[in-house]
Amino acid sequence: MKVTQILTNLVSADAIANEAMVLHNFLIERGIDSRIAFTNLIRDIPGPLKRYCFPFSKDKIANDEMVIYHASTHDSALEQIKNLQNKKIFRYHNITPAKYFRKYDYELAEYYIKPALESIMKLSNSFDKYIGASEFSSTEMRAWGLPGVATIPIAIKFPSVPKTEEASGSNLKRILFVGRIVPNKKIEDISGRSLRNLASNSIKAAIC
Repeated sequence: MKVTQILTNLVSADAIANEAMVLHNFLIERGIDSRIAFTNLIRDIPGPLKRYCFPFSKDKIANDEMVIYHASTHDSALEQIKNLQNKKIFRYHNITPAKYFRKYDYELAEYYIKPALESIMKLSNSFDKYIGASEFSSTEMRAWGLPGVATIPIAIKFPSVPKTEEASGSNLKRILFVGRIVPNKKIEDISGRSLRNLASNSIKAAIC
């Protein structure tokens, strides 16, 4: 058996690419052939993975391979992927609605994000299984009429991080913001409202 995962953007240290690598290692450890294809390479592939990664082309996918497609943004190759005759799993990581970007980048919202969502809504029975990375994503797919939707949280391999001690006598609380600085992540809710609430209770805080 061989499994090929397909990503739109292969970006090292990105959550979706990290999940693909976790799943790849999981399969390899169990004696299952595994590869990772990508439409766009954004950053260098980590050394040990280079021999397993390749630019997507439908001609490089054998008929007996299982395909796992990770959807997260507009992908010019989606039409080719959905027409593959292989067994296929659609792994949906969610696409931020265009309305969050329209005020800041109209072109990005209207010509990149909006078409991406529209193309997914039209998938119908193009895949054998639809899996959301969260219940929110799964609910979206069900609303679009996609069949047999399941939810499996994103796979993460946590690195070991040495414990650090707060500086003696310090009452500063650190808030770690994990995510891109984009409209839908609402960092202003942390930097504004949350910090003001903490300050009103005489708690000093900083965003990291």
